[in-house]
Amino acid sequence: MLRAPDMAAFRRWLRQVARVPGEQGMVPPVLTDAQEGALQALAGFFALDMGWYAAVKARQVGMTTLLLLWSLWMILNTPGFVIIWVSPHDKIAAEVLAKFRAIATGCGVKLARDNAEQSEIEGGGRIVWASIGGGVSTADVVGRAGTFRAAVLTEIAYPYDPELVEVAIHALEPALVRNRAPVFLDSTPNGKTGPGMPYFEITKRIEAGEVKGAVWLCPWWLEPSYREDAPPGMVRTPEEDRVSDRAGGLDDDQIQWRRSRTKTERDRKKFAEKYPESLLECFLDGDGASVLSGDLIEKMAAYRFPRPLLEPLGKLHAGDDPAAQTSGKSWLRVYDAPINGQKYFAGLDCASGRARDAQALCVLDWEGNVAAVGRFFLEGHRLASIVCRACSYFGAWALIEAQWSAHVVPYLRGGVRLSVPGVPQTELDVLAMVQRWRFDVEATSERSRTEIVGGAIELAEAVGVQDEALWQELRALRRNDKGRIAAGPGAWDDLVSAYGLAERLRLRNLARVGGARRQARVGERRKVGGIRRAAGR
Repeated sequence: MLRAPDMAAFRRWLRQVARVPGEQGMVPPVLTDAQEGALQALAGFFALDMGWYAAVKARQVGMTTLLLLWSLWMILNTPGFVIIWVSPHDKIAAEVLAKFRAIATGCGVKLARDNAEQSEIEGGGRIVWASIGGGVSTADVVGRAGTFRAAVLTEIAYPYDPELVEVAIHALEPALVRNRAPVFLDSTPNGKTGPGMPYFEITKRIEAGEVKGAVWLCPWWLEPSYREDAPPGMVRTPEEDRVSDRAGGLDDDQIQWRRSRTKTERDRKKFAEKYPESLLECFLDGDGASVLSGDLIEKMAAYRFPRPLLEPLGKLHAGDDPAAQTSGKSWLRVYDAPINGQKYFAGLDCASGRARDAQALCVLDWEGNVAAVGRFFLEGHRLASIVCRACSYFGAWALIEAQWSAHVVPYLRGGVRLSVPGVPQTELDVLAMVQRWRFDVEATSERSRTEIVGGAIELAEAVGVQDEALWQELRALRRNDKGRIAAGPGAWDDLVSAYGLAERLRLRNLARVGGARRQARVGERRKVGGIRRAAGR
């Protein structure tokens, strides 16, 4: 087992030996707050603890330089140490290698071997260079590297083909487990690699605790050069005061630098992408085509998503219900226990349940708050069991989109003994025991789909969003060239569809009862974490 590196010795080496390119030639590196923050927040990587470590960084904060310095120090001082560097394409790979050679020359290091494939220290270790989509696959590079001790994926938000990033990650994963090696994801975020794309998804998996590691947001204010001379008597806006508070206090020169780059709404969106201030905003495509208001985005940036009330797919099922035995991709989160006498409304987007075409369920209470939400990749009878249990639990009336409903609806009738070839009878008996509940099936047109999505957006603007996955889908919605609202590149919209269907049914019921389209939204509410909830809940 390789011992954890002595970081105190690394810092001494930086002060006494290391040199990096500067305005006055080669100069000793002085660690910035951003680089110090990475060493502390992502210490597990530098201690060689197996896991995934993501630095979601602002532009030009010196993270690549820090990692190259550490890599050079490690191969100088640790015989046999091997680290893999993976770039998103050949152009960035060439830039990284050129920077490494400049640093090595400045430090007086003579390389025994130095080419586009690897850089090796005689009697020490080596760096293996890889490029996603290059002439040699990442899997081949992993095989060539042998037993490596760490990996760096640099600027992975800027690949020529995002799918190849996922291929590279899959190529690394088995070796990471076998070698117990950590991997560092070093990249400025990019809205086009948001929800559904590999960089976004791996950071969310780390945040959710699905894989070991840590995610650290490196905001722009940690870079000392990001400042401009402020005018005398500068008056800050309330938003600038909030940003300053979030940062722990910014001076006027920093605020002026930010102000000069956020003059228009489009500028603001591009700024959030290149110079992140929160993990929620930096993955939002800055092309100006988002359909959500800036107020909602800002409000949600400060929101802390609640933990579900019930365990996913657990408490709605009695005993060893075979219908609950789903794949790891399926999940159901319940945020509220049903209140006696309260009305609930559910929307079900059936879909095929194959590949990325997910099924989705959303349950709303009378006020429009999310009571439960789930995404599934199930056979028809298993999806029916989940939906039956959830709707029976809440006593919810459901609206089901007709597309793909034929493989689900027959199982939702309840009270009948079913027989399906190849399906164990014990699994089908679950459905036969389910209490009958009311549901409607509705065929949707292009016009009604627009109304459903529009209703989802309007509800989100009115009462906020309680579920993070649903929020990410709403945030990724775009208006295309024809003016229609659709999911952004690589994003999902199944939860938005289910959310909109439930809202469509809720509004119909409100119209029947009170005749007022927004009656339930004008009553007294209180704010919880920036999201309005019904008073007394």
